Amino acid sequence: MGAACAEVEIDTLTGEYKVLRCDVLHDAGQSINPAIDIGQIEGGFVQGMGWLTAEELIWNDKGKLASDSPANYKIPTAHDLPKQWNVKLYDRKNEEQTIYNSKAVGEPPFMLAASVWCALNNAVASLGDYKKNPELTMPATPEAVLKAVMRMQGTPWDLTTEADTDTIDSLVKNAEENSDLYNEKAMPQDVRHAKDIDPKKVEGKQTDDQANAIEHPNVAGARGPAHSE
Repeated sequence: MGAACAEVEIDTLTGEYKVLRCDVLHDAGQSINPAIDIGQIEGGFVQGMGWLTAEELIWNDKGKLASDSPANYKIPTAHDLPKQWNVKLYDRKNEEQTIYNSKAVGEPPFMLAASVWCALNNAVASLGDYKKNPELTMPATPEAVLKAVMRMQGTPWDLTTEADTDTIDSLVKNAEENSDLYNEKAMPQDVRHAKDIDPKKVEGKQTDDQANAIEHPNVAGARGPAHSE
């Protein structure tokens, strides 16, 4: 595995932020190719950073994925990389009997990006002198960061004015009459978040017609693992 720490800078007026620095130390055992391993660490870290800070999935009330294009689903780019990035391999052979005493380095760096979310959480907490834990969700989008900042400062996030439901209803009705697609103009105000919806009951068999096949399978001709021969 590995360890990572990050430093960020947030704009308290917009919720935008920059990752100023990241330090990563990862245990890849006795690396077979350090250049490839470091590249894997960097790629996995950025992928995890996108998962925790930018890539938000949103569905509309008809179950259609609303964040379905580059316009409303943001993945990290070269502009989101830390300004200062230090990645090093921990110099220690793997104690297990693996190829050249190496270790897997594909998936573990993905979780190291949690350091970026923690840095954002600490940055928001600093506004309250670290006396209160911020309500920062995942992914920590600029909107989520701004919401956490406003709540930390005691500013209400919820709008005091009510949504224009008449306009929303007319847009939805017009979309249903003239197109099979949901009218995207109504999505920002009309979408429902984190609400449980009971799935519809479906018809199907509740019993197995061949229960004996499970208890007494016919595996006489099955081929075993190569190492057992």
